[in-house]
Amino acid sequence: MPQSHTPLGEETREDPKAISDLAASRQRLLAQQAALAALTKSQVFGGENLQETFALLTETAARLLSIERVSLWRYTEDRAAIQCIDLYELSHNRHSAGDELDAAHYLTYFQALATSEAIVVDDAHADPQTFEFSSTYLTPLGITAMMDIPILLGGQLEGVLCCEQVGPPARWQPEDRLFGIAVANLIALAIEQGERRLAKAVLQDSEARMRAILNAAADAIITIDHEGRIVEFN
Repeated sequence: MPQSHTPLGEETREDPKAISDLAASRQRLLAQQAALAALTKSQVFGGENLQETFALLTETAARLLSIERVSLWRYTEDRAAIQCIDLYELSHNRHSAGDELDAAHYLTYFQALATSEAIVVDDAHADPQTFEFSSTYLTPLGITAMMDIPILLGGQLEGVLCCEQVGPPARWQPEDRLFGIAVANLIALAIEQGERRLAKAVLQDSEARMRAILNAAADAIITIDHEGRIVEFN
């Protein structure tokens, strides 16, 4: 006898739990998209106070992902460690910074960070990418799941956005990963804008100092370019 087959999608339509899960996922995705749109229009994002921008981004990520901890880390100058630039804890509604993680103590994690688009781990104690943190970091803080997104500037790894669940673990959803990557990209954009503003300010200060020196000089000073044109004089 020919076997009957359930049409594709019919099983989902008939399963109340599947329908509920799908609706919740869609609602979650829409909320995350709306939050990203609001972030880009915020006066804080792209403002001169970079720390305020970081705080806005970590808070938004924690609330939209419904997780306890979201933090931003950047490599130290010697790249031997990453330093926490901003940590937001949802239940306490507070920000902090300053902790460091030595790369030499977590070799597997840092290697994964350098080669992955995202580290998405439902069981942080068991996963080979994050188990090195179990006794020194995860257990003391009650962290059960991690989603870490590398932050790239000019194609180079400069830091990481770390999203951490505390308490009973819940599986990360595909939309969570996409949202995390989007927030990490906004952080990279904010850093690049901040660095451009700083470079511009340094250049303006240098030009102002040079002008002051020229104007105060007792002797005539003339600057000529390689084609013999006068470009500056006092």
